[in-house]
Amino acid sequence: MDALLALESGGTIIETEPALAPPPLPKPVRAAATPGMPPRPGSTVPQRRPGWQKNNDMGNGLSGAQLGKILGIGGGAVALIFLLGLVIKPFTLIAFSLLMLIGGVLMLIGWGGCLMCAAREGVWFLYVFIPYYPIYFILTRLEETKLYVLSSLAGVVCMAGAVGLIFTAGNRARAELPQPVARPALVMED
Repeated sequence: MDALLALESGGTIIETEPALAPPPLPKPVRAAATPGMPPRPGSTVPQRRPGWQKNNDMGNGLSGAQLGKILGIGGGAVALIFLLGLVIKPFTLIAFSLLMLIGGVLMLIGWGGCLMCAAREGVWFLYVFIPYYPIYFILTRLEETKLYVLSSLAGVVCMAGAVGLIFTAGNRARAELPQPVARPALVMED
């Protein structure tokens, strides 16, 4: 616009070459690390600490041995609570409450873990709001979700044990009730 005004008023237009941008800088070349070999000196590959191991395929950082220990100790504690509830009458209500709480937490962990797997794939909305989608999701991605499914099943077992414990305590209390005494029937003779 200024050039047109300058031209109309009798001035001259000086055309300049547009400024050239500097050429882009070359990207640093990353040294290719050969598997099993340490990175080259001066490379940009991150170095790992000695003894580093890749996580297992489940992606949760637990090895089979660690998971076995956790399940063994946790399952033993739950079984002990159940047995104490069966044997010791005053402990029955406490055992029922603990088993229900543990079962609820395990089921919540299982549901939340499966929901996190669905969120990683971007289908959390379907997982939460479509009725049968969680079953489809879990069955088609069982390798990712098996730890969470086992957690949910352990929660169901804990809750079923708690309900069985209360039914057993009810039957035991009913058996201890005093039985009604049979009265002889009045017989009237004419």
